Amino acid sequence: MSSSVDEKSHLPSRHVSVGPERAPHRSYYYAMGMTARDIARPFVGVVSAGNGSAPCNTRTRQAGRRGV
Repeated sequence: MSSSVDEKSHLPSRHVSVGPERAPHRSYYYAMGMTARDIARPFVGVVSAGNGSAPCNTRTRQAGRRGV
């Protein structure tokens, strides 16, 4: 696993997955069903503000369709 850590040393995802001080973060990943191999790989985040879960975002998707 040391080679995987070396490959991830320059990536932002190392802040939540590499080192003994990050053990609490890794425990959540293990609880979600991730393996050590999964955690050693780079993480990619996908963000979308268009959802209906909060009143401030309910019109985001509609506005995009109208071109506003």
